[in-house]
Amino acid sequence: MYLVSTSIIFPPQSLHPNSAVVSTGFRKFAGTSTAKMADWNRGQGAVDDMLDAENKLLADNLASKVSRLKSLAYDIDKEAEDQNSYLDGMDSNFLSATGLLTGSVKRFSGMVRSGRDNRKILCYVSVGLVFVFFLLYYLIYRVQN
Repeated sequence: MYLVSTSIIFPPQSLHPNSAVVSTGFRKFAGTSTAKMADWNRGQGAVDDMLDAENKLLADNLASKVSRLKSLAYDIDKEAEDQNSYLDGMDSNFLSATGLLTGSVKRFSGMVRSGRDNRKILCYVSVGLVFVFFLLYYLIYRVQN
């Protein structure tokens, strides 16, 4: 007589027609030879081998997906660092442009507040700048066509 734990997966019908369930949670196989038990264990080994192979395949697939995600995360990190350095450079450029414009506005305001002679010069400079702008626009348009 053999006792086998119920945690083992059994087929729907017991292995032997004379088997019975005992109240202790174990199945009792009466009259089953060790050869039949060995045959049953051999069948379980094939199932275990198949499950192991499937588990290895799934583990390999998971490892490749994790590797892809890791490389993707690395690329995102590198791109974020590049963008941050680019934005830092733009920030310093804007700060220098702000300084130049602030100085120009202060000089312009000083010229406007001064006497009448400076206002004539300011008017001539303004008209000259507008003329230069339209001249450059015309020349660039002409070169492109």
